[in-house]
Amino acid sequence: MLDMTMASCLPSPLQLARSGSEVARTCHFRRNEYRKIYPKVQVAEHDPFNNHAYVLYTSDADGNISSTGSLVMDSAIGLPEDGLFPAVVDDYRRSGKRLMEIGRFVIRGNLNLVKHYYKAAHAIAVRQGIDSLLMVIRQKDVLFHQKRLGAELLAEDVGEDFGSGQPFACMAWDVRKTTPAFLRWVASL
Repeated sequence: MLDMTMASCLPSPLQLARSGSEVARTCHFRRNEYRKIYPKVQVAEHDPFNNHAYVLYTSDADGNISSTGSLVMDSAIGLPEDGLFPAVVDDYRRSGKRLMEIGRFVIRGNLNLVKHYYKAAHAIAVRQGIDSLLMVIRQKDVLFHQKRLGAELLAEDVGEDFGSGQPFACMAWDVRKTTPAFLRWVASL
């Protein structure tokens, strides 16, 4: 069950989509943006993972969605990128680790929002008792995630480029092993 009081731990200007119409607006935004950058990705109108996700977003002065990202709790239906995760993720589950997938990012304009999304992911994971945040990221961003977050590389190449022509990797961020560099990075928010 999702705890909607998590909105209180979000750094401004992030918002938590609470209504079906807010979630639908973020999906519409993501669909339009993904067509440009990840043409192979099909964004579902009614994504079943949204029932298990903290869908975050920002909006511009006119109320239009300008960024979005999701934190999907592991559940009976699994996680969105289960088909790309290496076998070690199943080992995590068998050992009782609580998992969450961070992804479905689209940020138009203000790239500094990345810091806000990661701070929110960390805060929500800590409050929810999550052990590891899983993510599928561009290979070129692996070193950033290792140094800044302390994330571990699980698979150097997941075998999917989502139509971008760029290779993607899988990483796990053990929340308890978050680096001091991350805490300094987000401290100003």
